[in-house]
Amino acid sequence: MLPKSKDSAWPSPTPAGLFDSVCATEWVFEYFGQNGHQYQCNINQSWLTVLAGRGWLLAQKSTACLIKVMAGSEFAFLGWKAEVSHMGTTTCYTLPPSKECIRFHHIFDLDDWVVVSNEPMLLNEAKGPLAWMKSGEPRTLQAYACLQGFTTLTSPHLTALIKHLGGKVPGNASRKQRQELLIKMCLTEAEQAQALATLEELGKTQERDDELDSEFSEILSDLDKEEGNQQDIRDLKDRKRKLRAKRKIAARDGPVEKGKGCTSEALPKEEAMEVVEPADQSKPPDEVADEEGPLPSSSSKGPGAAQAADHEEGPLPSSSSKGPEHVQAKAEARGGDEGKGGIKKVHKSPEEILGQLSPPGCFIGIGYNAWRFQSNFKVKPAVNEALLPPYNKKTMSQTFHKVRSWEAALEQVHKFNWEKFQLIKHEVHPLPTGEAAQTPGKIPDQLLEALRPVIQKMEEPKNYAKK
Repeated sequence: MLPKSKDSAWPSPTPAGLFDSVCATEWVFEYFGQNGHQYQCNINQSWLTVLAGRGWLLAQKSTACLIKVMAGSEFAFLGWKAEVSHMGTTTCYTLPPSKECIRFHHIFDLDDWVVVSNEPMLLNEAKGPLAWMKSGEPRTLQAYACLQGFTTLTSPHLTALIKHLGGKVPGNASRKQRQELLIKMCLTEAEQAQALATLEELGKTQERDDELDSEFSEILSDLDKEEGNQQDIRDLKDRKRKLRAKRKIAARDGPVEKGKGCTSEALPKEEAMEVVEPADQSKPPDEVADEEGPLPSSSSKGPGAAQAADHEEGPLPSSSSKGPEHVQAKAEARGGDEGKGGIKKVHKSPEEILGQLSPPGCFIGIGYNAWRFQSNFKVKPAVNEALLPPYNKKTMSQTFHKVRSWEAALEQVHKFNWEKFQLIKHEVHPLPTGEAAQTPGKIPDQLLEALRPVIQKMEEPKNYAKK
């Protein structure tokens, strides 16, 4: 049942929940009805019905009936009674088109049911009807479930089945350990190898499904990120407004001799934003601001302009986390007052590091919620439509939670971006003078080492599994 938040609303059942309710109700009516005397069992023992997988062909010994499972639940399964047909010397089973053949069945005694191995066929080669031909010896329900990889059983079902068969489950046993215990209890040594191979293949399929879910969760992650971006924009505007006010206050205290102290002309943009001393107090504050470039304010710039400034300058560190020691360390890294040519760039944020790996017109970021690298080319839709797959995609995303390492994921994104850049370089800004195109998929070791602490400090990814 799906809960509702409003008091005036009622719970909304899902289709799967409705079928489970119908099966449980059918079993209660059957158990306490006129034919209830034939069920020599506890009312809760019919949970064994969950063993019946959809599409299985079951044979009930007590009634000599063949039943095709259409859908199953814990206390009942919906089955279609089959008939025996003959095509020459071949015996096969068909489903008669009669509604009287479709009804609910209940399993409470494992010894009364077996699974008939079969494969589909056509009674006539050119046309139907569809039939099933016996392809192997009958097996018990628990043995056939082991060979199929326990696709219909949850962890509590596995525990209950082991106890029902007379086994004992360790208190800290995992799902895989319970499956292996059932395989040893129900199958021969030759069949155990086949069942374990099936389990391993199902595990690989589940990993691929997890990767697909992670890629699908990009939309949800972007929704979370939108609100955060709006908050970052507000923080950026507030910080620049306060910084401008500090510069104006400091400018009233008198001029400072040129060459003393840290100036905005000798520091990179992000370092100059951290220094509260005026760049050149011999000039009015407005002229100083004009030399450094316009600062967006809440009255003259909208959110789009603030966001553009955020991309150009990178994220600004908060005043609570950066102190005088941080400014001093960056000043020492500059190697003295050598001018712009002697500045040694010190990269701290992942945006700065990833920015060195991006071709013109492309932005690479980290999806912290789903653990992935994602890139985006800012080109017109017509440019992407003219490319062949996979380069016609606007974005590129690679997760690194389970399926691959973060280095491998970053290399794949880097390879895609620079290969696509070679195809659309006439549509984006050219490379800066003197800078050569990077080799796709080849990332310098120093940049990987600089990014490694950021990856190691990432919190566990959010789980977007379907409920």
